[in-house]
Amino acid sequence: MSDPIVTLLTDFGWKDSYVAQMKGVILGIAPSARLVDVTHDIPPQDVAMASRMLASILPVFPPGTIHSCVVDPGVGGDRCFLLVRTQGQTIIAPDNGLISSLLQTAEGIEIREMSETWFRRIPFSSTFHGRDLVAPAAGHLAAGIPPERFGPVFSRNPLRIEVPRPSIYPWGVKGEVVDIDHFGNLLTNITPD
Repeated sequence: MSDPIVTLLTDFGWKDSYVAQMKGVILGIAPSARLVDVTHDIPPQDVAMASRMLASILPVFPPGTIHSCVVDPGVGGDRCFLLVRTQGQTIIAPDNGLISSLLQTAEGIEIREMSETWFRRIPFSSTFHGRDLVAPAAGHLAAGIPPERFGPVFSRNPLRIEVPRPSIYPWGVKGEVVDIDHFGNLLTNITPD
């Protein structure tokens, strides 16, 4: 895979070095990777917003893209990480509901549990899985390691959070405002279809 795209979607902000540490790990494994910052301004631990953001970017990235997602209120807990394949793209995310919006819209989804440990950064931090688990996995995927090497097909249903859907009536559609963008535009859960 030449010059693969690796996106980063986190709630880390820009004040600290956390994003740079993730990028350093990825580039140390896959120096030709093209890194794209989706955003690092997700409000801390806002899994619902991260879920919507992830679903919104999938249609515009080409097959082969690797999406690294770290918005994880349960860091250090016993939840697992997932490797999701859909539309020719790969998503790495905690099993905390972050892929809920994707599960509603994407087709042909394969989910693996990232139970293998060979790819993890050593020493492994119990509180920085973004650097020590997600980033090395993204780097190895970008270097051409197949998804099967990271663990078996996920045998359970992934954790889902409620994703508000619009209500359709004979007189129209009723939706919810789910966010306000940087320009002050109200974003709703109503889609063109």
